[in-house]
Amino acid sequence: MKYLITGASTFGVDNMGDDAMLSCLTRGIFHNDSQNEIIFLARHPNLNFDKLFNMKSIKNFDHETNCESKGRFFLGFNANDDRVNLNNFRIELETSDILIIGGNCLMEISQNTFLRGVSSYASLLAQFSLLLNKPYALFGLNIVEPMHNDYVISQAKFLIENAKIVTARENDVLGYLNDVNINTENVIVTSDPAYGLDLNQVAKFDGTKILSTENINLDKNKKTFSICIREEYWKSDKKSIEKLEKEICKLVDFIISLGNTQVLFIPNCYYGKGHYLEDDRKINFRVKQRIKKKQNVHFIEQKLNIYETVSLFELIDIHISNRRHSNIFSALFFKPFIPINTSLSTHISGFINSLFLSDLLVSSDNFSNELENKIILILNNYEKIQNNLKELIPEQQKKGLLSALEITKSIQ
Repeated sequence: MKYLITGASTFGVDNMGDDAMLSCLTRGIFHNDSQNEIIFLARHPNLNFDKLFNMKSIKNFDHETNCESKGRFFLGFNANDDRVNLNNFRIELETSDILIIGGNCLMEISQNTFLRGVSSYASLLAQFSLLLNKPYALFGLNIVEPMHNDYVISQAKFLIENAKIVTARENDVLGYLNDVNINTENVIVTSDPAYGLDLNQVAKFDGTKILSTENINLDKNKKTFSICIREEYWKSDKKSIEKLEKEICKLVDFIISLGNTQVLFIPNCYYGKGHYLEDDRKINFRVKQRIKKKQNVHFIEQKLNIYETVSLFELIDIHISNRRHSNIFSALFFKPFIPINTSLSTHISGFINSLFLSDLLVSSDNFSNELENKIILILNNYEKIQNNLKELIPEQQKKGLLSALEITKSIQ
């Protein structure tokens, strides 16, 4: 079988959560047949990335940077574009058995208009599939807020109802779609595909050696708190950024004040060709400049791949993050985590509820005060929380992989 896969704003843009989903997808594709072929429609075709996932990349319809895309349609659809990428896509689609569109293709963080935006991108790909009589699937779909925009709702109806199959992360997706009268009979709720990433690949990387390249030597006799807290760059301003930095610094001060502790900042995204705050290291660097007592506080500064990043979570004790997948990486090693809510209604709470950990959820405003109480709660109930994760995570891993296997099964 030949699979043509792509992400709507996802995969191959140095976002570790999205690449964890890609790992799950490729793992599912090769699960029963190692001879299957994968063509990846990428924003930035990269041979090293291809080797990591055993696939071949071709250029997609995105410009190289956000700046290049301003005031333009997708690449290949503007006057005087050379359209080589369109022709290569057509050739690969014609010989593929299915097109798989992964990720949040109905996201409304930025405006979707004609030939611009993630839902427009996914809809365009689906139209090409139907034109060539090729099935397409939506993989790991998530919707985290009620849908209000009529343009996106119409695209959602087209995408969902014409798909061969849709795998969704949570039951909330069904609710949001049903609220706008979209037929969901071909939608299968599994779990977040990030749970299904290939841990055998992770095991090939030694987190301790990765830290040594950063001159970081964690003390095994101290509890290690890892942190990944991002600024919501799509709505940030100077005031909100400064507030976030102060909150993180206050959190670090509290952790160190507990004694016999250390802190490790683990980025979840390293992307540098979009908004500058997409790269988690930007906020981390600003925090590093603010922190007065830097002893026992460490920062990952190099760019890591998905498997290198996840390998670090085996070395920590407690994780704190407002990034959904960063928390999932901690859970995969049964390490208790404290999730911080975001402005997106069910982005965090959706998966937290499935693990029965809603009592650990921290609000997004003035989170440092709440986090102090949650940290004490975890320290006092560490073994109980860890045992809960050991009981629940294996089932989430099976469901995560199922999100890929259901798609491969649909064309057999």
